[in-house]
Amino acid sequence: MKQAEKVRKKADLSQLTPRVRKAVIPLLEERGYKIYDVLFEKEGAMKYLRVHLYDGNSGTLSMAQCDEVTQLLNGVCDGVLEDYPNIVDILEIGSPGITRRLRLPEHFKAAMREQVRIVDGKSGRPEVYAGLLTEYTENPQTVKIVLRDETEMSMSVRETTRVYLNPDLTEFENAAGESA
Repeated sequence: MKQAEKVRKKADLSQLTPRVRKAVIPLLEERGYKIYDVLFEKEGAMKYLRVHLYDGNSGTLSMAQCDEVTQLLNGVCDGVLEDYPNIVDILEIGSPGITRRLRLPEHFKAAMREQVRIVDGKSGRPEVYAGLLTEYTENPQTVKIVLRDETEMSMSVRETTRVYLNPDLTEFENAAGESA
């Protein structure tokens, strides 16, 4: 492939996530699902298209629902990505999870007053901060959290490695211990 073609294809890749979202949202919403995120990620040699969603009524997602959505989206995603052979090895459908990653503005807005964990790995050695998300600014994307010792910390989202929900699972752990 010529260098100019490589540059053109790479520039087009930035448009793939919105194209996939636009193609799958109507199909999923008419079946009662809500999209949380659509991601292209590479792990090792494998390239994933990850669609994180949940049932709009229950807020959960079962294995049967994952299978249903996988069958529904296989052909749709193949059509959207037909100009990009070998761009995706695996279509992965799943719930965003209880410790979901916060990436988009709507994620941060929905997580206000929730416990979060920020991984700051850009400064060399990764550092993890946990606290209550008290403020989010969209331009530029910054967050403010209150740490356990009541100090406030502000950070640019761009300077973090990842930001996750960090729910208190103590009551679940205690309940599991009581039933054992």
